[in-house]
Amino acid sequence: MGGLVRFCIKRPVFTWAMVLILVLLGVSSYSQLAVSLLPKVDIPVVVVQTRYTGASPNEIEQLVTKPIEDAIADLEGLDKITSFSAESNSFVILEMEVDVNVDQALVDVSNKVKSARNKLPDSVDEPIFRKVDINA
Repeated sequence: MGGLVRFCIKRPVFTWAMVLILVLLGVSSYSQLAVSLLPKVDIPVVVVQTRYTGASPNEIEQLVTKPIEDAIADLEGLDKITSFSAESNSFVILEMEVDVNVDQALVDVSNKVKSARNKLPDSVDEPIFRKVDINA
C-alpha cells in the first residue's frame, strides 16, 4: 500500500490524469444506462370472464367456473388458478410462470376453454379472455 501512495505523490500529473480518465469513463457509462421511469413490464396473468345472465353465484360456480378450471388445469406454464363466482359472472384468474409468453398463454387458454365449451350451459355468453397489462 505504501508503494502506491509513494508512486502517486511522486507523479501527481499521472495521478490526476488517471482520476480524470476514470471520472470521464464513469460519466460516459452513466449516460448510456437504460433507465426508464415507467418500464414496460409484462405480468404473466390471464383472466377469463364468462357471463351467465340470471344465474346465482352457486350456479355460476358449478356450471361455469368449475368446468373452465378443469379445462385449463393441465395448461403448460400454469402456476396458480384463482377464481370467484358472482351474480351472473365467473372470473378465473391464471397466474403463469414468469418465463411464459403471455400472448401465447392467452391463445392456449382460449383454445382450451373453447374446446370445453360443450360442458357449459347453452345460454352462457362467449368467454372473454384478457391479459393483465399495467402498461396500458
